Amino acid sequence: MKTKVHKGLAWLLSLCMAVMLLPVSVLAVDLSTYTVSGTVSAGDTGASVENITVNLYASTDTDYENLLSSGTTDGDGAYSIDNAVEAGNYVAVVAASAGSYAQSTADVTVSNAAVTDANITLVAETPLPSTYTITEIGAEAIGGAGITRTITTNGTDGSQYLVVQMTEGTGADAHVSVVMVKANDSIDVSYKTTAAVQVWLTNGMPALNGSEATGVTIFDTKTAE
Repeated sequence: MKTKVHKGLAWLLSLCMAVMLLPVSVLAVDLSTYTVSGTVSAGDTGASVENITVNLYASTDTDYENLLSSGTTDGDGAYSIDNAVEAGNYVAVVAASAGSYAQSTADVTVSNAAVTDANITLVAETPLPSTYTITEIGAEAIGGAGITRTITTNGTDGSQYLVVQMTEGTGADAHVSVVMVKANDSIDVSYKTTAAVQVWLTNGMPALNGSEATGVTIFDTKTAE
């Protein structure tokens, strides 16, 4: 009986040694990551390209629910995504800005090298379907409190309002003022120094982030730098 046990152990040890001596194949996994950068341009929108957030998503994430990383443009519209990514297919997205531009995207393919040309051209908003429209925000001219602009509308009948937001300066030094007047074919607004102007044509006071407040309809909106 002892002889059989000893032979069994010897066979098991031999099998273990044989397995240990077998060549082992190691599957190499490429975990390299690469940077993504590019430039945002205004296209036909006339919008400022500074301080725009660019978000990066997987190309399969068509609802843009799982943000991978993001970056912010400088004064020239250049951006770089904060976190490097592995090789694959992605989409760079600029969210819509009411009154300035629609959602704008660029397809990005990362193929074992940094991507430096993930360029995005801002897409102009589709005009809102309405008989009431803002025809033009005129160029700045000297007058009034210092600077004036003429805002013209089309189709208004006296029951609509123009809400005008004027932003003088930038950052912490910015001065923002808002006026609300009955919409006529043409009105003049005045402010002290050069300002970015955003105008809403509504039936009441909208939320100033571009969304519609309860019971308020925004017929049209337009921005001028």
